[in-house]
Amino acid sequence: MLLFRANIAHFPHATVNFGDDIQVILDGGLVVDGGKILAVGDYAKMRSTYPDAELNDHSGCWILPGLIDSHLHYPQTQSIASYGDQLLSWLENYTFPTEMQFSDLSHAQKVASDFYSS
Repeated sequence: MLLFRANIAHFPHATVNFGDDIQVILDGGLVVDGGKILAVGDYAKMRSTYPDAELNDHSGCWILPGLIDSHLHYPQTQSIASYGDQLLSWLENYTFPTEMQFSDLSHAQKVASDFYSS
């Protein structure tokens, strides 16, 4: 069991309004066991509740939720994970040709069906 000590910002509930739903804990504690978060709160409380947890002290640093860019572009569905070494090269060789296929209505409808059923 691990106890991480740091400033913590997280969303304890389903987020609707970023400013209202975020919780910031200065000098917080995050308890993890087997890759699962068990508890989060004030460091002193987490230390007393989990006295045997191995401490990873990151005082003065921040623990933040995973900031994952989960957006995607429907017309680029078929070029996801295509190789590209530079953005412009990738766009010219994979993305733009893939997107040009959407001028064919039957192709657009097929990809839309795949996209929305995934």
